[in-house]
Amino acid sequence: MTVAIGDPGAIPMESLEIPLEESAGVREFELSFKNVSYCVKHKHALEVASLDQEDERLTRLVMEEEKDFFSYNPPRLMVEKSYDGSYQRYALSTMQQLRVLLRRTTRCTLRDSYQFKARVLINIAIALITSVAFYNTGNNADRILANTAVLIINLYAIFFTSIVSAVLVYPRESACFVLESKNNWYSLRAYYLAKLVVELPTLILSSSVFFLIVYYFTSQPLEWLRIGTFALICLLFGWISQMLGLLLGSVMSVQNSVFVSILIMVPASLFSGFFVPLRDAGVLLRPLLYVSFVRYAFEGAVHAIYGFDRTDLECPEVFCYFRQLRRFLEFVSMPDLAYGYDLLALLGWIVLLMGAVYFSLRRRIKQD
Repeated sequence: MTVAIGDPGAIPMESLEIPLEESAGVREFELSFKNVSYCVKHKHALEVASLDQEDERLTRLVMEEEKDFFSYNPPRLMVEKSYDGSYQRYALSTMQQLRVLLRRTTRCTLRDSYQFKARVLINIAIALITSVAFYNTGNNADRILANTAVLIINLYAIFFTSIVSAVLVYPRESACFVLESKNNWYSLRAYYLAKLVVELPTLILSSSVFFLIVYYFTSQPLEWLRIGTFALICLLFGWISQMLGLLLGSVMSVQNSVFVSILIMVPASLFSGFFVPLRDAGVLLRPLLYVSFVRYAFEGAVHAIYGFDRTDLECPEVFCYFRQLRRFLEFVSMPDLAYGYDLLALLGWIVLLMGAVYFSLRRRIKQD
């Protein structure tokens, strides 16, 4: 079957016949002619585009194009398994995708650094206020309870700045990721790795600014071992908060994420071991103390400051009951501190939340 098209000013319409069956498709516009030496290609494109959608000739062309597309065999590095077991085609390998995503995210952060600057400035402001309120309490046996409050306040500040920054931004970012992933721009694996790599420096810088200011002005012991162990606890706790914010942002809207994050933090704080010691918890409440990630962070911070065979504190009064740290640790129901146990518990929470974030994104790709 043929379609007759032509240019009345140059060639009679009867003398130009274009067999659509022999056409190589709209993509290359390679036509064959009978008794004609040239053709206006844009007229052929308009003719094909104006055909009815149910036209047999147009259907044949579409089938030929699909056949050429699906017969393409990409290199092994360009084929990655998708979430449902099928294969998606990417122009780049996972490592190449990761490098591109890292460059894109870095440029976006540098161009729009308001969130990062606000996060750092808020941490500095809260750190200065805390330092003024609890100035020089670190080595004072008479104010040991106030110094313990500094530790829990330090954890709360890191938690809220980390989780709020995630839940305010990530719902929109995750929606954009779903659209780009469905268009096969990049794989879930590459995006997830890039997201973790980008979030880590921001967390380290913002959290370090806070606890270093508080640590110095509250006169905590200036020993590298204690500074390092305390910093590690703060960073692990901040990473848990960040992952929790990403998890909420990937499954909820901004409003719901902020609301749920507060609901999570309140009971977790009550069972941190500071407000409700282990000895005062009932039988039904004790299991909550053993699963609360705030409790393990608080115990690790107490161990970093008061553990590792620290000498007795200074006593500015005539008598200080908690001058011997053994009495204080028994008072807060932590006579036998295990810093390694606290680290393992926090790492377990991190692995759990990182897996939850990955599978929540995978579920969104499948459902949306």
